[in-house]
Amino acid sequence: MPNPRNNRRPQGANGKACRSELGSLVARYDVSFDDEGLIKSSRRLAENDPATFNTWFAYVEPNPPSEWFNGQTYVDTLNPNAIKRFNRDNSR
Repeated sequence: MPNPRNNRRPQGANGKACRSELGSLVARYDVSFDDEGLIKSSRRLAENDPATFNTWFAYVEPNPPSEWFNGQTYVDTLNPNAIKRFNRDNSR
């Protein structure tokens, strides 16, 4: 089924990651790097702080449904309740 937000088709039957583009902004960070390109410092920006060249944006984005997972998304393997439910539903 096409994604109504961006008219992209859902992920095909290959298990390859893809974007849903339905993300929500979680936080913005001011990030500084050293001469080797490693993070030297970072701080979370307040809502009214202006974005700069060094601003990084953190989003949470749901996975789109996939034929690879029977029209569902991948199971949340870090959620013990999800794994218990998966095992219960697939133990028959």
